Amino acid sequence: MVQIDEHFLDSDYARRLYEKLGAEMRKESDRGALLLSAEIVSQELMGEISRLCPKYLTKKQVDGFFDPSGFLGSLSARIHGAAFQGILSEGPYRAFNILRKLRNKAAHSDSKFSLSDHADQIKTMFDLGLGSHAALRKSSVEALLDELYSNLKSVGETFDFENPFDTREKVANALQERPTAMEKLQNNLEKFELAVGIWIILAGVHAQTDNLISLRKQA
Repeated sequence: MVQIDEHFLDSDYARRLYEKLGAEMRKESDRGALLLSAEIVSQELMGEISRLCPKYLTKKQVDGFFDPSGFLGSLSARIHGAAFQGILSEGPYRAFNILRKLRNKAAHSDSKFSLSDHADQIKTMFDLGLGSHAALRKSSVEALLDELYSNLKSVGETFDFENPFDTREKVANALQERPTAMEKLQNNLEKFELAVGIWIILAGVHAQTDNLISLRKQA
């Protein structure tokens, strides 16, 4: 069994991905966040699959595999391809397939798309083990509070503490005094949960690929 370093979220890849997801997701609607998440997963899976391609294949050949008309041209094909290569374990494989189905709903829905309407599916997507969804929700709240804190400071709000997580009470009090911030918290929690969950899974997938490459070198 391939073991993943418990510090995989501290890697350079994980840090870059977190910044990318944070920068992009905050600008999106719920529909846009779902579509963007699926596109990021598709692009990242393309990168991971490419890392395990045989060296005798040319770049042109590999690029052709990922063309829209190629056999790895769709998100669905990349999910299955990554699973066949051993890049995706059962949990990430299930999560990305749920994401793909939600992406299709978001893309083809004529009505307003809200992530909160699909909370159960998102919970299932990120239920990767005992307590994993609860931990994800906690991390998502912290990420959102950090974002709100930074935004409030950028428009001239002042605080008598530097760290928004100094104590939970200070965070709650600061936000309760600012109704617009509280409203944003409620409206964006699902979006942050989606971003943080995708980040954790993709960082783990990248670490899995690293280990598979290492095992090949040892063989």
